[in-house]
Amino acid sequence: MKQFIYSIKEFLFKTKLRKVIFFTALALFSYSRVNAYLKPDFELDLITVDSETFVEKVSASGEVRAEKAINLVFQSAGDITDIAVGDGSFVKKGQAIATVDSTIAYQTYLQAQADLRAKEASLDVVYDAVKDHDDDESLAQKESRTLAETAKDKSYRGLVAAQKALGNSTLVAPFEGILNYVKGVSVGSYASAVSPSFTLVDPDTIYFQAEVSEVEVSRIKLGTEAHIQLDAYPTEEYIEKVGMIGFSDVTTSTGGTAYTIKVSLPTNSDNKFRLGMNGDIDFVISEQNGVLSVPFSALVEESSDQFVWVVRDNGKVTKTKVETGTSSLDSIEIISGLQIGAVIVERPPNTLEEGNKVKQK
Repeated sequence: MKQFIYSIKEFLFKTKLRKVIFFTALALFSYSRVNAYLKPDFELDLITVDSETFVEKVSASGEVRAEKAINLVFQSAGDITDIAVGDGSFVKKGQAIATVDSTIAYQTYLQAQADLRAKEASLDVVYDAVKDHDDDESLAQKESRTLAETAKDKSYRGLVAAQKALGNSTLVAPFEGILNYVKGVSVGSYASAVSPSFTLVDPDTIYFQAEVSEVEVSRIKLGTEAHIQLDAYPTEEYIEKVGMIGFSDVTTSTGGTAYTIKVSLPTNSDNKFRLGMNGDIDFVISEQNGVLSVPFSALVEESSDQFVWVVRDNGKVTKTKVETGTSSLDSIEIISGLQIGAVIVERPPNTLEEGNKVKQK
């Protein structure tokens, strides 16, 4: 009897165990099927379309320049004997900067002085000889007087030239500004009458200059708002106005046609802006409020049509054709095909297909 009861219990236990195993396996199978159904095909960056203030811009690169910036060249060549101003110093207009060896120029000047005195003395002798012949001066006397006067005039012009050459031995500042030495310039070095020895810049005449292509220049006007950002100050933006648009064209480094545009910079306190600083500039062409736009990276182009991948409520994507309008630096206006609140894929992969399931990365 006891054996019979034990057999029944064992049977019931095994039956219950089989049920547990069966239902556990069924649950695991169902979970895997549901999980496979719910698992997305892609994890991507998704964005919600909204309206914004749309700023249409023309962008360009450029650099800081100055209205008053020149290379200073000695008018007389020679060894530099004195430099009166330190490198990077501020100089006033007319201030002496440096001098080259004036020995030869000075000797030439002294010789010109002596020659003029001699010619003046010879002319005085001639004048004395003809002083009583104002009404009956002979041809010989006239010739003698003319030759003496001509010699004296020539000698005077020689003295003026020698005096100027002597003065050219000293280089002076044509306007006030900051002086810098050209590399290799020092007392004792040779100064050419062709190559510059110093540079001079008036820091108060600093501006930003950019070159804009012939396609875009017609969209920019005098007074157009411009946003400047210099590489030296990446966290700062300077909002100024266009002050000059070149009429003559320039050739870009790639051989294209462009036009120079100048934009003022803020007051150059502490010489913050320096010649040659590079930067970027955005010319604001127009501003529109409530414009629906998407990033360029969301667009897919096929032939002449443009599409975006729209995420439906079930998480599946569908390729939707859109019509685009004007563009800004990194986004483009959507005229039709999308509505505010739509969720789209920002950077769709090439392998994305209609009906794929996606989720936010």
